[in-house]
Amino acid sequence: MKTARDQVEANENQNTTAPASGPGKGRLERLTAAQLRDQHLRLCGDVYGQLDLEIAPQRFRYQPGARSRLHKSIRPEQKSALNDKNRADLFRQLNMSGDPYADAAALAIQKIGMKKGLDMLDDAIKNGIESVRGAPDALVALMEQVDQVPDWVDWQKIDRFGELARLLVASMSYYGLKAGFVWTFMNAYQGLPMILTGALSNPDSAGGRVVETTGAIRYLALPDSMRRDGEGFRSCVRVRVMHAIVRVNLLTRNPNWDPRVFGVPLPQTDMYAASMVMLHILASMSGRTSGRVSVWLDELRELGLNTFAYYAYVIGVHPETIPRTLAELDDHWLMMQYTLSHRIDPWARELTDGVMNSYLYPGATVSERLEDKIDRYLCELLVEAIYGKRDAAEFGVRVGPTHYLVAPLAIASTAARIARLGALSALPGGRRIAQERAINQIRKDLGLAGKAKFETDPSRYQS
Repeated sequence: MKTARDQVEANENQNTTAPASGPGKGRLERLTAAQLRDQHLRLCGDVYGQLDLEIAPQRFRYQPGARSRLHKSIRPEQKSALNDKNRADLFRQLNMSGDPYADAAALAIQKIGMKKGLDMLDDAIKNGIESVRGAPDALVALMEQVDQVPDWVDWQKIDRFGELARLLVASMSYYGLKAGFVWTFMNAYQGLPMILTGALSNPDSAGGRVVETTGAIRYLALPDSMRRDGEGFRSCVRVRVMHAIVRVNLLTRNPNWDPRVFGVPLPQTDMYAASMVMLHILASMSGRTSGRVSVWLDELRELGLNTFAYYAYVIGVHPETIPRTLAELDDHWLMMQYTLSHRIDPWARELTDGVMNSYLYPGATVSERLEDKIDRYLCELLVEAIYGKRDAAEFGVRVGPTHYLVAPLAIASTAARIARLGALSALPGGRRIAQERAINQIRKDLGLAGKAKFETDPSRYQS
Protein backbone atom coordinates (compact mmCIF):
# COMPACT_ATOMS: atom_id res chain seq x y z
CA MET A 1 0.00 0.00 0.00
CA LYS A 2 1.37 3.42 -1.01
CA THR A 3 2.05 5.96 1.71
CA ALA A 4 1.39 9.66 1.23
CA ARG A 5 5.13 10.17 0.74
CA ASP A 6 5.17 7.51 -1.99
CA GLN A 7 2.41 9.40 -3.74
CA VAL A 8 4.33 12.68 -3.47
CA GLU A 9 7.46 11.12 -4.96
CA ALA A 10 5.49 9.43 -7.73
CA ASN A 11 3.81 12.69 -8.66
CA GLU A 12 7.08 14.60 -8.70
CA ASN A 13 8.80 11.91 -10.78
CA GLN A 14 6.00 11.95 -13.32
CA ASN A 15 6.67 15.63 -13.93
CA THR A 16 10.45 15.50 -14.09
CA THR A 17 11.56 12.41 -15.96
CA ALA A 18 10.71 13.44 -19.53
CA PRO A 19 13.89 14.48 -21.37
CA ALA A 20 14.46 17.99 -22.58
CA SER A 21 14.64 18.38 -26.34
CA GLY A 22 15.79 20.99 -28.84
CA PRO A 23 18.38 23.76 -28.56
CA GLY A 24 18.01 25.99 -25.54
CA LYS A 25 15.18 23.96 -24.04
CA GLY A 26 15.22 23.05 -20.38
CA ARG A 27 13.04 22.10 -17.45
CA LEU A 28 9.99 24.08 -18.55
CA GLU A 29 9.77 21.94 -21.68
CA ARG A 30 9.66 18.80 -19.51
CA LEU A 31 6.26 19.88 -18.16
CA THR A 32 3.18 19.67 -20.34
CA ALA A 33 -0.35 20.98 -20.05
CA ALA A 34 -1.63 17.39 -20.01
CA GLN A 35 0.59 16.54 -17.02
CA LEU A 36 -0.76 19.52 -15.11
CA ARG A 37 -4.35 18.51 -15.84
CA ASP A 38 -3.71 14.92 -14.81
CA GLN A 39 -2.08 15.99 -11.57
CA HIS A 40 -5.04 18.20 -10.63
CA LEU A 41 -7.57 15.49 -11.42
CA ARG A 42 -5.61 12.84 -9.53
CA LEU A 43 -4.92 14.85 -6.39
CA CYS A 44 -8.06 16.99 -6.18
CA GLY A 45 -10.65 15.51 -8.52
CA ASP A 46 -13.56 16.64 -6.33
CA VAL A 47 -12.81 20.22 -7.36
CA TYR A 48 -11.08 20.03 -10.72
CA GLY A 49 -13.18 17.16 -12.06
CA GLN A 50 -16.06 19.64 -12.31
CA LEU A 51 -14.08 22.05 -14.52
CA ASP A 52 -13.14 22.07 -18.19
CA LEU A 53 -9.40 22.40 -17.73
CA GLU A 54 -8.71 22.67 -21.46
CA ILE A 55 -10.36 26.05 -21.97
CA ALA A 56 -8.48 29.32 -22.48
CA PRO A 57 -9.94 31.79 -19.96
CA GLN A 58 -10.46 35.39 -21.03
CA ARG A 59 -7.51 36.57 -18.92
CA PHE A 60 -5.21 34.55 -21.22
CA ARG A 61 -4.01 35.60 -24.68
CA TYR A 62 -1.84 33.80 -27.18
CA GLN A 63 -0.05 37.02 -28.08
CA PRO A 64 -0.28 40.70 -27.13
CA GLY A 65 -1.79 43.33 -29.39
CA ALA A 66 0.20 44.74 -32.28
CA ARG A 67 0.81 48.02 -30.42
CA SER A 68 1.85 46.42 -27.14
CA ARG A 69 4.99 47.84 -25.54
CA LEU A 70 6.06 44.25 -24.84
CA HIS A 71 7.21 43.82 -28.46
CA LYS A 72 10.01 46.32 -27.88
CA SER A 73 11.48 44.24 -25.04
CA ILE A 74 11.62 40.96 -26.96
CA ARG A 75 15.07 39.89 -28.07
CA PRO A 76 15.39 38.02 -31.40
CA GLU A 77 16.44 34.79 -29.67
CA GLN A 78 13.29 34.90 -27.53
CA LYS A 79 10.82 35.05 -30.42
CA SER A 80 10.87 31.31 -31.17
CA ALA A 81 10.09 30.45 -27.54
CA LEU A 82 7.24 32.95 -27.43
CA ASN A 83 5.76 31.48 -30.61
CA ASP A 84 6.14 27.88 -29.41
CA LYS A 85 2.60 26.44 -29.37
CA ASN A 86 3.39 23.84 -26.68
CA ARG A 87 4.84 26.47 -24.37
CA ALA A 88 1.89 28.80 -24.98
CA ASP A 89 -0.47 25.92 -24.17
CA LEU A 90 1.44 25.26 -20.95
CA PHE A 91 1.02 28.87 -19.85
CA ARG A 92 -2.66 28.67 -20.76
CA GLN A 93 -2.87 25.65 -18.48
CA LEU A 94 -1.07 27.50 -15.69
CA ASN A 95 -3.96 29.97 -15.70
CA MET A 96 -6.28 26.98 -15.18
CA SER A 97 -4.07 25.46 -12.48
CA GLY A 98 -4.24 25.92 -8.74
CA ASP A 99 -2.27 24.08 -6.06
CA PRO A 100 -3.73 20.55 -5.97
CA TYR A 101 -1.82 19.41 -2.88
CA ALA A 102 -3.05 22.39 -0.84
CA ASP A 103 -6.48 22.38 -2.49
CA ALA A 104 -7.04 18.76 -1.48
CA ALA A 105 -5.90 19.60 2.05
CA ALA A 106 -8.27 22.59 2.13
CA LEU A 107 -11.18 20.32 1.18
CA ALA A 108 -10.24 17.86 3.91
CA ILE A 109 -9.97 20.65 6.49
CA GLN A 110 -13.46 21.87 5.64
CA LYS A 111 -14.92 18.37 5.84
CA ILE A 112 -13.69 17.80 9.38
CA GLY A 113 -14.52 21.37 10.46
CA MET A 114 -12.45 24.52 10.02
CA LYS A 115 -11.36 24.88 13.63
CA LYS A 116 -10.34 21.26 14.04
CA GLY A 117 -8.70 21.20 10.61
CA LEU A 118 -6.72 24.41 11.12
CA ASP A 119 -5.63 23.20 14.57
CA MET A 120 -4.29 20.07 12.88
CA LEU A 121 -2.50 22.22 10.31
CA ASP A 122 -0.88 24.35 13.01
CA ASP A 123 0.18 21.23 14.91
CA ALA A 124 1.68 19.75 11.74
CA ILE A 125 3.57 22.97 10.99
CA LYS A 126 4.95 23.27 14.52
CA ASN A 127 5.62 19.64 15.41
CA GLY A 128 5.60 17.68 12.16
CA ILE A 129 2.77 15.76 10.51
CA GLU A 130 3.72 12.56 12.34
CA SER A 131 2.57 14.21 15.58
CA VAL A 132 -0.98 14.78 14.30
CA ARG A 133 -3.29 11.89 15.18
CA GLY A 134 -5.99 11.16 12.63
CA ALA A 135 -4.69 13.67 10.09
CA PRO A 136 -6.48 13.43 6.71
CA ASP A 137 -4.42 11.82 3.94
CA ALA A 138 -4.49 15.06 1.93
CA LEU A 139 -2.95 17.01 4.81
CA VAL A 140 -0.30 14.31 5.22
CA ALA A 141 0.55 14.51 1.50
CA LEU A 142 0.80 18.30 1.60
CA MET A 143 3.07 18.38 4.63
CA GLU A 144 5.30 15.63 3.28
CA GLN A 145 5.62 17.57 0.03
CA VAL A 146 6.68 20.81 1.73
CA ASP A 147 9.00 18.90 4.08
CA GLN A 148 11.00 17.66 1.09
CA VAL A 149 13.75 20.26 0.57
CA PRO A 150 14.73 20.28 -3.15
CA ASP A 151 18.35 19.39 -3.85
CA TRP A 152 18.93 22.75 -5.57
CA VAL A 153 18.35 24.72 -2.35
CA ASP A 154 21.62 26.40 -1.31
CA TRP A 155 21.45 27.42 2.34
CA GLN A 156 24.69 29.39 2.11
CA LYS A 157 23.19 31.62 -0.60
CA ILE A 158 19.96 31.99 1.36
CA ASP A 159 21.88 32.96 4.51
CA ARG A 160 24.03 35.43 2.56
CA PHE A 161 20.96 37.00 0.92
CA GLY A 162 19.35 37.48 4.32
CA GLU A 163 22.47 39.13 5.69
CA LEU A 164 22.74 41.51 2.73
CA ALA A 165 19.04 42.39 2.69
CA ARG A 166 18.60 42.66 6.45
CA LEU A 167 19.76 46.23 7.02
CA LEU A 168 17.70 47.52 4.10
CA VAL A 169 14.54 45.65 5.12
CA ALA A 170 14.86 46.75 8.75
CA SER A 171 15.24 50.38 7.64
CA MET A 172 12.27 50.51 5.29
CA SER A 173 9.54 50.30 7.93
CA TYR A 174 6.32 49.87 5.93
CA TYR A 175 7.27 52.38 3.25
CA GLY A 176 6.33 51.26 -0.23
CA LEU A 177 4.47 48.06 0.70
CA LYS A 178 1.10 49.38 -0.40
CA ALA A 179 2.45 50.30 -3.84
CA GLY A 180 3.71 46.74 -4.29
CA PHE A 181 0.32 45.40 -3.28
CA VAL A 182 -1.47 47.58 -5.86
CA TRP A 183 0.75 45.97 -8.52
CA THR A 184 -1.28 42.77 -8.11
CA PHE A 185 -4.40 44.45 -9.55
CA MET A 186 -2.86 44.96 -13.02
CA ASN A 187 -3.62 41.57 -14.59
CA ALA A 188 -7.19 40.88 -15.60
CA TYR A 189 -9.27 39.51 -12.71
CA GLN A 190 -6.20 39.12 -10.46
CA GLY A 191 -7.73 41.10 -7.61
CA LEU A 192 -11.24 39.68 -7.96
CA PRO A 193 -10.95 37.13 -5.10
CA MET A 194 -10.30 40.01 -2.71
CA ILE A 195 -13.49 41.72 -3.87
CA LEU A 196 -15.60 38.56 -3.54
CA THR A 197 -14.22 37.77 -0.08
CA GLY A 198 -14.23 41.36 1.18
CA ALA A 199 -10.56 41.06 2.15
CA LEU A 200 -9.83 44.77 1.68
CA SER A 201 -13.24 46.33 2.26
CA ASN A 202 -13.06 45.85 6.04
CA PRO A 203 -10.70 48.40 7.65
CA ASP A 204 -10.03 45.96 10.50
CA SER A 205 -8.70 43.27 8.14
CA ALA A 206 -7.26 45.28 5.23
CA GLY A 207 -3.97 46.00 6.99
CA GLY A 208 -3.56 42.33 7.81
CA ARG A 209 -3.99 41.32 4.18
CA VAL A 210 -1.37 43.83 3.05
CA VAL A 211 1.10 42.65 5.71
CA GLU A 212 0.37 38.99 4.98
CA THR A 213 0.86 39.35 1.24
CA THR A 214 3.91 41.60 1.29
CA GLY A 215 5.61 40.10 4.35
CA ALA A 216 7.76 37.62 2.42
CA ILE A 217 10.77 39.92 2.07
CA ARG A 218 10.78 40.51 5.83
CA TYR A 219 10.64 36.83 6.67
CA LEU A 220 13.38 36.07 4.14
CA ALA A 221 15.64 38.66 5.78
CA LEU A 222 15.50 36.86 9.12
CA PRO A 223 18.18 34.24 9.91
CA ASP A 224 17.10 30.62 9.34
CA SER A 225 13.56 31.82 8.63
CA MET A 226 12.96 29.37 5.78
CA ARG A 227 14.34 26.34 7.58
CA ARG A 228 11.81 23.81 8.81
CA ASP A 229 11.25 25.45 12.20
CA GLY A 230 11.64 29.04 10.97
CA GLU A 231 9.02 31.78 11.04
CA GLY A 232 9.05 32.24 7.26
CA PHE A 233 8.51 28.56 6.51
CA ARG A 234 5.56 28.35 8.90
CA SER A 235 4.03 31.52 7.49
CA CYS A 236 4.36 30.22 3.91
CA VAL A 237 2.53 27.00 4.67
CA ARG A 238 -0.28 28.79 6.49
CA VAL A 239 -0.72 31.33 3.69
CA ARG A 240 -0.62 28.52 1.13
CA VAL A 241 -3.51 26.70 2.81
CA MET A 242 -5.50 29.92 3.30
CA HIS A 243 -5.16 30.64 -0.41
CA ALA A 244 -6.29 27.10 -1.16
CA ILE A 245 -9.37 27.54 1.02
CA VAL A 246 -10.24 30.71 -0.90
CA ARG A 247 -9.65 28.94 -4.22
CA VAL A 248 -11.72 25.88 -3.36
CA ASN A 249 -14.61 27.91 -1.98
CA LEU A 250 -14.77 30.22 -4.99
CA LEU A 251 -14.77 27.25 -7.36
CA THR A 252 -17.33 25.18 -5.48
CA ARG A 253 -19.57 27.66 -3.65
CA ASN A 254 -19.67 30.95 -5.53
CA PRO A 255 -21.85 30.98 -8.68
CA ASN A 256 -20.36 34.35 -9.69
CA TRP A 257 -16.94 32.82 -10.31
CA ASP A 258 -16.90 31.74 -13.96
CA PRO A 259 -13.69 29.81 -14.82
CA ARG A 260 -14.34 30.40 -18.54
CA VAL A 261 -13.82 34.09 -17.88
CA PHE A 262 -11.63 34.28 -14.79
CA GLY A 263 -9.68 31.02 -14.96
CA VAL A 264 -8.83 29.38 -11.63
CA PRO A 265 -8.70 31.72 -8.60
CA LEU A 266 -5.17 32.50 -7.43
CA PRO A 267 -3.68 30.45 -10.29
CA GLN A 268 -0.11 29.33 -10.80
CA THR A 269 0.69 32.40 -12.92
CA ASP A 270 -0.27 34.77 -10.11
CA MET A 271 1.53 32.70 -7.48
CA TYR A 272 4.67 32.73 -9.62
CA ALA A 273 4.46 36.50 -10.15
CA ALA A 274 3.98 37.22 -6.45
CA SER A 275 6.97 35.01 -5.60
CA MET A 276 9.37 36.46 -8.17
CA VAL A 277 8.40 40.12 -8.50
CA MET A 278 11.02 41.31 -5.98
CA LEU A 279 13.80 39.99 -8.22
CA HIS A 280 12.47 42.08 -11.10
CA ILE A 281 12.25 45.13 -8.87
CA LEU A 282 15.91 44.61 -7.93
CA ALA A 283 16.84 44.37 -11.63
CA SER A 284 14.98 47.62 -12.34
CA MET A 285 16.67 49.37 -9.41
CA SER A 286 20.10 48.12 -10.54
CA GLY A 287 19.53 49.48 -14.04
CA ARG A 288 18.84 52.94 -12.63
CA THR A 289 21.87 53.10 -10.36
CA SER A 290 25.61 52.83 -10.81
CA GLY A 291 28.81 52.05 -8.94
CA ARG A 292 28.79 50.13 -5.68
CA VAL A 293 25.01 50.40 -5.28
CA SER A 294 24.42 48.72 -8.64
CA VAL A 295 26.95 45.97 -7.84
CA TRP A 296 25.28 45.39 -4.46
CA LEU A 297 21.83 45.15 -6.07
CA ASP A 298 23.11 42.70 -8.68
CA GLU A 299 24.63 40.50 -5.96
CA LEU A 300 21.40 40.70 -3.99
CA ARG A 301 19.43 39.55 -7.05
CA GLU A 302 21.85 36.70 -7.80
CA LEU A 303 21.66 35.40 -4.23
CA GLY A 304 17.96 36.16 -4.02
CA LEU A 305 17.19 33.84 -6.91
CA ASN A 306 17.78 30.74 -4.80
CA THR A 307 15.99 32.32 -1.82
CA PHE A 308 12.84 33.29 -3.69
CA ALA A 309 12.88 30.02 -5.65
CA TYR A 310 12.65 28.06 -2.41
CA TYR A 311 10.01 30.47 -1.12
CA ALA A 312 8.02 29.83 -4.32
CA TYR A 313 8.33 26.07 -3.82
CA VAL A 314 6.99 26.21 -0.26
CA ILE A 315 4.19 28.62 -1.20
CA GLY A 316 2.92 26.18 -3.86
CA VAL A 317 4.42 27.17 -7.22
CA HIS A 318 4.87 24.08 -9.41
CA PRO A 319 8.51 22.90 -9.08
CA GLU A 320 9.11 22.65 -12.83
CA THR A 321 8.21 26.32 -13.40
CA ILE A 322 10.55 27.65 -10.72
CA PRO A 323 13.63 29.24 -12.36
CA ARG A 324 17.13 28.12 -11.39
CA THR A 325 19.01 30.79 -13.36
CA LEU A 326 18.45 34.50 -13.99
CA ALA A 327 18.08 33.74 -17.71
CA GLU A 328 15.24 31.30 -16.94
CA LEU A 329 13.70 33.87 -14.62
CA ASP A 330 13.66 36.53 -17.35
CA ASP A 331 12.36 34.13 -20.01
CA HIS A 332 9.56 32.80 -17.81
CA TRP A 333 8.57 36.31 -16.76
CA LEU A 334 8.44 37.54 -20.35
CA MET A 335 6.30 34.57 -21.40
CA MET A 336 3.89 35.21 -18.55
CA GLN A 337 3.61 38.90 -19.40
CA TYR A 338 3.24 38.02 -23.08
CA THR A 339 0.27 35.71 -22.47
CA LEU A 340 -1.61 37.52 -19.68
CA SER A 341 -4.26 40.10 -20.49
CA HIS A 342 -3.15 43.36 -18.87
CA ARG A 343 -5.89 45.73 -17.94
CA ILE A 344 -7.25 47.55 -14.94
CA ASP A 345 -10.61 46.11 -13.95
CA PRO A 346 -13.44 48.32 -12.63
CA TRP A 347 -12.97 47.09 -9.09
CA ALA A 348 -9.25 48.05 -9.05
CA ARG A 349 -10.18 51.52 -7.80
CA GLU A 350 -12.08 49.99 -4.86
CA LEU A 351 -9.16 47.70 -4.05
CA THR A 352 -6.63 50.52 -4.30
CA ASP A 353 -8.73 52.66 -2.00
CA GLY A 354 -8.86 49.81 0.52
CA VAL A 355 -5.08 49.39 0.38
CA MET A 356 -4.27 53.08 0.66
CA ASN A 357 -6.66 53.50 3.59
CA SER A 358 -5.34 50.47 5.44
CA TYR A 359 -3.45 51.26 8.65
CA LEU A 360 -0.44 49.05 9.33
CA TYR A 361 0.66 50.27 12.72
CA PRO A 362 -0.40 48.92 16.13
CA GLY A 363 -1.00 52.21 17.87
CA ALA A 364 -1.87 55.80 17.14
CA THR A 365 1.20 57.67 18.36
CA VAL A 366 2.15 60.89 16.61
CA SER A 367 5.14 59.26 14.90
CA GLU A 368 3.11 56.27 13.70
CA ARG A 369 0.33 58.44 12.31
CA LEU A 370 2.90 60.66 10.62
CA GLU A 371 4.66 57.69 9.01
CA ASP A 372 1.30 56.40 7.77
CA LYS A 373 0.54 59.76 6.10
CA ILE A 374 4.00 59.98 4.54
CA ASP A 375 3.74 56.41 3.29
CA ARG A 376 0.49 57.13 1.49
CA TYR A 377 2.04 60.01 -0.43
CA LEU A 378 5.07 57.85 -1.29
CA CYS A 379 2.95 54.91 -2.45
CA GLU A 380 0.73 57.09 -4.64
CA LEU A 381 3.85 58.62 -6.18
CA LEU A 382 5.28 55.15 -6.83
CA VAL A 383 2.03 53.95 -8.42
CA GLU A 384 2.09 56.84 -10.88
CA ALA A 385 5.81 56.38 -11.56
CA ILE A 386 5.36 52.68 -12.30
CA TYR A 387 2.10 52.74 -14.25
CA GLY A 388 1.94 56.27 -15.68
CA LYS A 389 -0.61 59.01 -15.05
CA ARG A 390 -3.42 57.46 -17.08
CA ASP A 391 -3.34 54.04 -15.40
CA ALA A 392 -2.76 55.60 -11.97
CA ALA A 393 -5.89 57.72 -12.46
CA GLU A 394 -7.86 54.53 -13.21
CA PHE A 395 -6.65 53.24 -9.86
CA GLY A 396 -8.00 56.43 -8.29
CA VAL A 397 -4.50 57.81 -7.67
CA ARG A 398 -3.77 61.43 -8.54
CA VAL A 399 -0.42 62.98 -7.72
CA GLY A 400 0.04 66.65 -6.88
CA PRO A 401 2.82 68.99 -5.68
CA THR A 402 2.37 67.83 -2.06
CA HIS A 403 3.46 64.32 -3.04
CA TYR A 404 6.80 65.59 -4.33
CA LEU A 405 7.32 67.55 -1.13
CA VAL A 406 6.35 64.83 1.35
CA ALA A 407 7.46 61.56 -0.30
CA PRO A 408 11.21 62.38 -0.07
CA LEU A 409 10.79 62.33 3.72
CA ALA A 410 10.29 58.56 3.50
CA ILE A 411 13.42 58.18 1.39
CA ALA A 412 15.42 60.39 3.75
CA SER A 413 14.16 58.49 6.78
CA THR A 414 15.08 55.13 5.24
CA ALA A 415 18.49 56.39 4.13
CA ALA A 416 19.21 57.73 7.61
CA ARG A 417 18.33 54.38 9.22
CA ILE A 418 20.54 52.50 6.76
CA ALA A 419 23.39 54.95 7.38
CA ARG A 420 23.15 54.49 11.15
CA LEU A 421 23.18 50.70 10.90
CA GLY A 422 25.96 50.84 8.30
CA ALA A 423 28.10 53.09 10.48
CA LEU A 424 27.54 50.79 13.45
CA SER A 425 28.56 47.78 11.34
CA ALA A 426 31.84 49.48 10.46
CA LEU A 427 32.87 49.83 14.11
CA PRO A 428 34.93 47.10 15.83
CA GLY A 429 32.42 44.54 17.04
CA GLY A 430 29.59 46.62 15.63
CA ARG A 431 28.54 44.25 12.86
CA ARG A 432 26.94 41.78 15.26
CA ILE A 433 25.13 44.56 17.13
CA ALA A 434 23.83 46.07 13.88
CA GLN A 435 22.56 42.69 12.71
CA GLU A 436 20.83 42.09 16.06
CA ARG A 437 19.14 45.49 15.91
CA ALA A 438 17.99 44.85 12.36
CA ILE A 439 16.60 41.43 13.29
CA ASN A 440 14.75 42.88 16.28
CA GLN A 441 13.25 45.63 14.11
CA ILE A 442 12.07 43.15 11.49
CA ARG A 443 10.48 40.95 14.13
CA LYS A 444 8.75 44.00 15.55
CA ASP A 445 7.46 45.01 12.12
CA LEU A 446 6.13 41.53 11.48
CA GLY A 447 4.16 41.70 14.71
CA LEU A 448 2.52 45.07 14.05
CA ALA A 449 -1.23 45.64 13.63
CA GLY A 450 -2.68 44.11 10.79
CA LYS A 451 -0.68 41.04 11.80
CA ALA A 452 -1.67 38.18 9.52
CA LYS A 453 -4.37 36.07 11.14
CA PHE A 454 -4.33 33.33 8.49
CA GLU A 455 -8.06 32.87 8.55
CA THR A 456 -10.98 33.04 6.14
CA ASP A 457 -14.75 32.83 6.36
CA PRO A 458 -16.32 30.28 3.96
CA SER A 459 -19.74 31.94 4.31
CA ARG A 460 -18.48 34.85 2.22
CA TYR A 461 -18.23 32.69 -0.90
CA GLN A 462 -21.83 31.66 -1.40
CA SER A 463 -23.15 34.68 -3.26
